Amino acid sequence: MSALIHRWSRPHVFICLTLAFAAQAQSQSVWNTTTGDWSTAANWSPAVVLTSGGATTLVFGGSGGYTTTNDLGDFSLNQLVFNHSAGTVTLNGSPTTNALVFGNSSAALPAITLTGPGNTTISAPVTWNGNTAVTHGGAGTLTFSGTQTYANGTKQTFTNAGGGTLTLADGITYATAGSGTGLVLNLINHNSVAGSFNIGDVGGLGNATFNIGGTGAVRFNGGSANDLFASSAVLNVLGGATFDFNANPETMGAISGSGTIRQ
Repeated sequence: MSALIHRWSRPHVFICLTLAFAAQAQSQSVWNTTTGDWSTAANWSPAVVLTSGGATTLVFGGSGGYTTTNDLGDFSLNQLVFNHSAGTVTLNGSPTTNALVFGNSSAALPAITLTGPGNTTISAPVTWNGNTAVTHGGAGTLTFSGTQTYANGTKQTFTNAGGGTLTLADGITYATAGSGTGLVLNLINHNSVAGSFNIGDVGGLGNATFNIGGTGAVRFNGGSANDLFASSAVLNVLGGATFDFNANPETMGAISGSGTIRQ
């Protein structure tokens, strides 16, 4: 009897793994139109209504600009990929409170990736509930212009790895939520062009550590003084990196690191 069980266990495991991989593959949806709503199945390939979940990947390509609208409510996902070759892709919400939610997942580290030469503006709110990596490897712009809510106890990494510009906009809401302790934002710029990595007023993020890395400068792009950092924030500028206050006097909890500070 034990030999019979052993004989059938391997095919059973193989079938289970095959179904698991198939389910993961089906979680990827590719935008196949220009301007439109997420709730329209025909706007996606495969042509099915999106499933909100921790293994969902959304891909936006094309050869021109368009607006893609999350009209499905707060939407959980794992990967957001932009690889369009021209124009500006704008991702918004309708209503404007519909958020993109990135959480801890067994599928892969949550990520937002821009690889093509086109521009991307994410004006929908983003809720960062798990450690997430944002990588801009293209030549265009990547701008976050909606409300940003970070879960306490998480680590978020924003990397400008190409020749383009990455911006966390000024004049929007930055907030923390949850019962965790502390927040870490890694802001890494490998583009030496001035103004290629910009952050706005993040004074709403208390008990946060900002690690500045890379060979390019990270710059405050706001226009008013004493609102960039909370009084409890720590600015850590790593060796070889630069943080530019852009002539705005600011206060914070502490400054550390061997990098360069520009007033």
